[in-house]
Amino acid sequence: MRDGLTFALKHAETHEWIDAQARSGPAAWAYWAGALESGEAKRDHHTYNVQLWLECREMAVAFLQEARERLPGRCDPLFDQAVESYVAVCDRLRELLELHPPREKPDWGPGSTFASPEAAAVVRHAAAADAKGLASLQQIVSAL
Repeated sequence: MRDGLTFALKHAETHEWIDAQARSGPAAWAYWAGALESGEAKRDHHTYNVQLWLECREMAVAFLQEARERLPGRCDPLFDQAVESYVAVCDRLRELLELHPPREKPDWGPGSTFASPEAAAVVRHAAAADAKGLASLQQIVSAL
């Protein structure tokens, strides 16, 4: 458990495992929100990321719930805090899906860009919840 959570924390801080032009963790959220605010967000990347990040955060919630069950009494309040944070992230990502649903046959071309201050605000709310989740994960790692 500790190793898995440590890996997740390290992945949020480093670009060691991702493409040089990509971001992870808090830097990724900031980059995403900035692109939405500036009009440089690519529609296909945005809709793909929303779906992918939602799936990942839903798996994080399930993982943390199972971890809490398997380690009863070890860090229950911390696991509860982490789950609450990642449920909030999932809620914000679902909100983004409603704002910009993926389309089977998009009416935009590859690399098409757009601006959405409303979506940027939602991304920033998700980022704040994600940061709380990461802090909870760090506390869990320290307690295990």
